[in-house]
Amino acid sequence: MTIKESRRSIKQWEREFKHFNQPINGKVEDGYNYYSQDIEIDAIAFSNLMLKTYFKEQLIILGPIKKPVAIRAKKSLISSNLLQLMNIEIIL
Repeated sequence: MTIKESRRSIKQWEREFKHFNQPINGKVEDGYNYYSQDIEIDAIAFSNLMLKTYFKEQLIILGPIKKPVAIRAKKSLISSNLLQLMNIEIIL
């Protein structure tokens, strides 16, 4: 099975990789521009999915990124089907 992303998403990821916003002064907590990047939203949504699926835990997602993360989690890339396709196994 193939997982497809929109051209818009792929173009946005390309832009963000080329012009990545680093945390301010090396402190992630200072960097709204860092957290609000689509690639970071995707990473947070995926990390939360992994935690919920394998450890029955979830991230505490605060502030202005909470809604974008929730929206991204509902999209096709970040779904339980993805885990099956990737054949991910966690060994503790």
